[in-house]
Amino acid sequence: MSIKKAVILVAGYEKKLSPLTDEMHQCLFKLGDTTVIENMLTKLGNQGIKEAILIVGHKAEIIKQKLKDKFKGLKIKYIYNREFKKTNVIYSLWLARHELNDAFLLIDGDLICEEDLLSNIIHAKQKDVIAIDFSIQPSKNHIVAKIVKNEVVSVGKNLKVKRDSLFGQSVGIEKFSSKTASLFINEMDNLIKKGKKQLYYEDALNLILNKIHLFALDVRGFNWLEIDRTEEFEKAKKLFGNTADLKKQAKVLGATEVYTIFPSDLIFDERARLKCFDCKNYNQKNTCPPKIPNLDYKNILLKYKKGLIVAVKMKFNNKNLERKRRESTNKLHKILLKLEKSAFNQDNHYTLSFIGGSCKLCSNGCSPTCKFPQASRIPVEATGVDVVETLKKLGLSLKFPAKKYFYRVGLLMVG
Repeated sequence: MSIKKAVILVAGYEKKLSPLTDEMHQCLFKLGDTTVIENMLTKLGNQGIKEAILIVGHKAEIIKQKLKDKFKGLKIKYIYNREFKKTNVIYSLWLARHELNDAFLLIDGDLICEEDLLSNIIHAKQKDVIAIDFSIQPSKNHIVAKIVKNEVVSVGKNLKVKRDSLFGQSVGIEKFSSKTASLFINEMDNLIKKGKKQLYYEDALNLILNKIHLFALDVRGFNWLEIDRTEEFEKAKKLFGNTADLKKQAKVLGATEVYTIFPSDLIFDERARLKCFDCKNYNQKNTCPPKIPNLDYKNILLKYKKGLIVAVKMKFNNKNLERKRRESTNKLHKILLKLEKSAFNQDNHYTLSFIGGSCKLCSNGCSPTCKFPQASRIPVEATGVDVVETLKKLGLSLKFPAKKYFYRVGLLMVG
């Protein structure tokens, strides 16, 4: 199913962002050298979307003046919600009903996300898809979905979250087929005729879930933020601002998995450092315990703005295990050093990387004096970061003992 159209809801006025939103819509907030809405439109265009329908209201003319009718080859159409002050998103979407005759993406206007998340939902084989983050504890303040066998059976605010069921938070982006769009419009028609203009569009969606198969796409590990509070926007500037696109660069350099994180996402456990005593290289490596500086690494890492978890996946067999360990360690090490340099050149002069496992730059082991003092780095495990639990939080589970392949995991802290 080809997706060429996106509907973006940008009519509302966000009171929680006042006074910032008194004279400007939050979709026009600066994000580095671009704006929130331009950031989204650029990514949509990159993913093959040809037309964006913007439902506008608050500061509509300013939005139109900024974007015009085209943005980098993307055709833009505006639909004005004259009642944006007293209606909710169901009414805004209903106003676009005559444009919903094909498959389309539906996107909340205060959403910022990385392009890979968009790509995954656009190219998902399922026709009807909703992006769900299972790593966030569901709350009554957000749109929550109940999932059974990878399909949504109920969605909306104020759902009763039960421990014996699977729930996740809706990110604010969905993909719908033309058939589902028709059912969706009919339910919105019925609700609007009853004067229920202050509902969420999920209230109408909830009424057709027994007629469709709405697949829940797990987006744990992808970066996304809903800008409905000032602190969320400050986070967004750190995640999506002027810093070089290190994540994309890491993939180009050969990383298998890359996750952007905040320092608060790291899980520390001093027992991770104790595992260094079990290493056959203990007391032999210049960049491993007990030879590294005795510093408060947790406090140091928490001072950074953000970080990258970088993982390299390596196949192995019993005959080549040691060689593959060395290859994977050095491959990851070189990737991290290049990312470190890129971030440093973006005026992040405290940027530092931590490798996965002990340094293996020297093929014959460490000499009393390090041969590569500018390139050698401390293992992430030696800082007290529990790599296994941190990755589990991001949706990647390391299994032991490793069979057929293993992951070598490092950390880049940017600041």
